[in-house]
Amino acid sequence: MASSREERRKEEERMQEEGRLPPGQSLTLKFPVLHYGPLPTFKPATWDFRVWGEVEEPLVLTWDVFMELPRTNN
Repeated sequence: MASSREERRKEEERMQEEGRLPPGQSLTLKFPVLHYGPLPTFKPATWDFRVWGEVEEPLVLTWDVFMELPRTNN
C-alpha cells in the first residue's frame, strides 16, 4: 500500500500533467493559508463598509446594517 506522501506526489504529478497546478505551486490537501502575517483584530463596533467615488450617492453601512442585508445561496 502506498504511503500518503507517495499518493500526494502522484496526485500532484497528475494535476501538473493536466495543467491544473500552476508552475511553482505545490498540491496541498489541507486548507491553504491565504494570507501572510498577523490578522488584524475585528471590531464590529468600528467596522464600516463604504461605497464612494463615481456613484450617485455615497453609502456607509455599519456592521449591524450590513448583517441585516438579504442573503442568497447559489
